[in-house]
Amino acid sequence: MESASSNTAAPAALIVGAGIAGLAAAIALARAGARVTLLDARPAGLPSPNDRRTTAILDPGIGMLRAFGLWARLVPDSAPLARLRLVSQARRGQTSVTFEAAELGLEAFGWNVPNGLLRQVLETSARRLGVEIEAAAEVTGLDLALDEATLVLADGRRLKAGLVVAADGQNSRLRALAGIEVIQHSYDQAAIVTNFAHGRPHYDTSTELHRPGGPFTLVPMRGRRSSLVWGERRDDADRLMALPSEAFAAELEARVQPWLGHVREVAAPYRFDVASLRATRFTAPHFLLLGEAAHALSPVGAQGFNLSLRDVDVLGRLAAEWPSGLGGPDMLAAYEAMRAEDVLLRFTAIDGLTRLVNARFGPLQELRSQGLRLVGGLPPLRRFLMASLMRPARLPRPGLPTRPFRT
Repeated sequence: MESASSNTAAPAALIVGAGIAGLAAAIALARAGARVTLLDARPAGLPSPNDRRTTAILDPGIGMLRAFGLWARLVPDSAPLARLRLVSQARRGQTSVTFEAAELGLEAFGWNVPNGLLRQVLETSARRLGVEIEAAAEVTGLDLALDEATLVLADGRRLKAGLVVAADGQNSRLRALAGIEVIQHSYDQAAIVTNFAHGRPHYDTSTELHRPGGPFTLVPMRGRRSSLVWGERRDDADRLMALPSEAFAAELEARVQPWLGHVREVAAPYRFDVASLRATRFTAPHFLLLGEAAHALSPVGAQGFNLSLRDVDVLGRLAAEWPSGLGGPDMLAAYEAMRAEDVLLRFTAIDGLTRLVNARFGPLQELRSQGLRLVGGLPPLRRFLMASLMRPARLPRPGLPTRPFRT
């Protein structure tokens, strides 16, 4: 494996974080003609814990994968999300509304893609485009000067580039080194993630159950199999995780039986604490945040990774079209302007929806159900909300005024 120091020419961009978002960003920049080095803190060959998960990628993100020439390799193992069923449980009963992708003229709202396969396909594509991927590259320092950015690695090397992209996740070290603060929300909630086989077909329908413990979301996989994100209060999640596998499967079946029937072949579950995060700014001189280093959302609405793909889309187009050069102040000001409003709107909406979904107060539960009934009974409103969830980011107009960086 080549290292970042094996080339005589310095890279135009250094990306820190070789997760799915970082790999996608590397491809976008390489396709725009940039020389890219991707730094992965993990040792070579070490799988990511997220590789066992699946990701629901909405239609605009699928369009990006098609543009990258990668979708044909992913679609055989992915499942379409042709319908979205929302179910609100309140003290007075249950309300259910089903949204159809066909109402928007789409085959599917998106597709559920296995993370391990997605990572493999992205990494192969990045290497073919000439992206250097260096494993076991731990960043310990960051220097942002007026003319370039410098990364200091644990082995003592200093790597310079016109742009550093921090894609190192929710607990981003690069974000802290750049002195960028965050706004965080905690929900006293954990999510349990697994997948399982079931007796009844899912009919390409994703079901999101809104209940006091948290959202309970079933997403179709290929065949009679579904992935699950199961939100619960943290102590309840701990209790479920401590159950023997047979007892856990029984608890799961009791909840999904009306839609999916008998449960079997339950994959080993794992849990994570649910929280949301938004950086107070997304850029600094020769530096930008991308993916969960910039924003992390609760699982409600499947917006998290799709918001990261919007970051990638904007970055790639600005790298190709903005005249000031990669990492220049005009380009970074445009990135800041484009991402700030989109992220703020999604962050605020998903935070509010998460609190409403988790509500234990009876009147709030009833308000949630009434809102769902209203949406279900007004087709124009339903179509507007569906389209809003998938609306892609827009490229800024040339001549967008720059905003000075804060140091």
